[in-house]
Amino acid sequence: MDTLVKLGEFRVSLLQCVPHTYTMPPLTLYAWVDANLLRAAGCSVLRSARFEYWGDAVSLVDCGGAAGGERLALGLARAQRSLAEQLSQSFFLAQAPTAMTWPHCVNQSWKGK
Repeated sequence: MDTLVKLGEFRVSLLQCVPHTYTMPPLTLYAWVDANLLRAAGCSVLRSARFEYWGDAVSLVDCGGAAGGERLALGLARAQRSLAEQLSQSFFLAQAPTAMTWPHCVNQSWKGK
């Protein structure tokens, strides 16, 4: 293992959407986590990033009761999945295709393809 991921606190907040245009503004689930990709030997930081998730806007009435609890649980599950996908794509997948170079061997079956 040559790299490590160090995660900060997973934070979640319910934020009001554009409060100045509504009497009872809808709420949205906002979640974020700060992460560092570290070199295992010496723990030097290779990359740092903040990953964010914005949920759907729902009214305060829709957030109440049993259905509201289910909606919040579903929102948290979506946030965790989204943040994990963002982290893995950002830290571990190539950002652009890399050029492949073939060895110069005349007797290989792939030559000329």
